[in-house]
Amino acid sequence: MNNQKKYFLKKMMQSWQIYACILITLMLAVPYSYAYVTEESGDIFEVFSVEKVIESVDKTSQKVFLINDSGKLETVTHEKVQNNWYKKGDEVVLRTQVIGDRHISYIADAYRQNHQWWFFIGFILLAFLSIGKRAFFAFLSLFVSGLILIYFIAPNILAGFDPLMISFIGSIGISAASMYISHGISYKTTIAFISMIVTLLIVFFVGRFYVHTAFLFGLGTEDAGSLFIQSDEMIDMSGVFLSGVIISTLGVLDDVTITQVTFLEELHKANKKYGMKELFDRAANIGREHMISMVNTLVLAYVGVSFPVFLLLVSQTDVPMWVFINSEYFAEEIARSLLGSFALLLAIPLTNLLGSWFYSIPEKERQGLSFR
Repeated sequence: MNNQKKYFLKKMMQSWQIYACILITLMLAVPYSYAYVTEESGDIFEVFSVEKVIESVDKTSQKVFLINDSGKLETVTHEKVQNNWYKKGDEVVLRTQVIGDRHISYIADAYRQNHQWWFFIGFILLAFLSIGKRAFFAFLSLFVSGLILIYFIAPNILAGFDPLMISFIGSIGISAASMYISHGISYKTTIAFISMIVTLLIVFFVGRFYVHTAFLFGLGTEDAGSLFIQSDEMIDMSGVFLSGVIISTLGVLDDVTITQVTFLEELHKANKKYGMKELFDRAANIGREHMISMVNTLVLAYVGVSFPVFLLLVSQTDVPMWVFINSEYFAEEIARSLLGSFALLLAIPLTNLLGSWFYSIPEKERQGLSFR
C-alpha cells in the first residue's frame, strides 16, 4: 500500500507542468478588476449582470436593468442590432462616458471572458492529452512570443521606428523561443532555426521591393486607416503591412522546418550510409507534398481572416472585376498569400539542403562542430 502511495505521489510530482499551466490559466481567468478607467478620456468600463429586461412595444429596443458584484444598479436603453438581444443572467460591459458633469452609460459589448477562458482551459487539457508534458514548453514559448509582441514589437512600431526592421528583429526572438523552448536545444532545432532566419531575411528584402513596386501603402483596410489617423507618431503603414506578413509566416515556417529536419534526422538514424544527395532527394519528396498542401492552406487562411470584407467587395457588381482585383485591399491579400507561399517554397528546400549536408557528415567530425 505504501509503495502504491509513493508511486502515485511520484507521478503527481512528475506532472507539475500540467498543474502549473492550469493554475496560471485559472488565475488569469479571474479579472484583476471589474472596473477600469481609461487615462485619456476618463471613460469607465464595468462588468454588469442583466437583472431584468423590458422590451419596447415595437421590439426595436429594450430597457435593461443591471447589477454588478458590489450591488451597484444601472438602467440603460439598448437598441437592437442583429441578434444582440440580452436576457436575464447575461453579463455585459457597461461603458460610462464622462462629459463635463454628465455621465452617459450604455452597453458597449457582451462580456465574453468567462466563456473564453473555459475554452482555453479545455484547449490546454487537450494539448496535454495529445502532446504530453512537452505541451508545457509549447505554451511557455507561446507566452514568450506574446511578451516579445506586446513589449518589444508593438511599442517600438507605435513609437515611430521602422516597423519592418523591428518586426524582423522581434521575429528572431520569437523563432528562437519557438524552436529552443518548444523543441529543446539540439542540432535539429539549430538547423531549423537557421533555415527560418535565412528565409525571413530573403522575404524581408523581397517584400520591401514588392511593396515599393506595387504601390502598396498599407491602408487597404479600415483598421489600418484608423491606426494611421489615431497614432501620435508617423507610422510607415506599408512597413506595418509587411510586419504582419512576416509575423504570420513564422508559424508556418516553424512547422515546415522542424518537420523536415526531424524527417532527415530519422532517415539518417535508419540508414547512416546515406550521403547528402540521397538524404536530400528523399526529404525533397516529403517536402514537395508539404509545399503543395501548405500553399493552398495559406491562401485560404488569408481569405478566411478577412472574409466579410471579401464578400463585400465581390458583391459590388457595378465595379469591373479588374478594378476589384486592382484595389489595394485585394492587392494586399494577394501580396500576403504570395509572400507567405514564397517563404514556404524557399524554407523547405533550404532546410533540406542544410539538414542533408549536416547529417551526411560522419559523426566523429560532426561532434567537433559547435552547432548547438
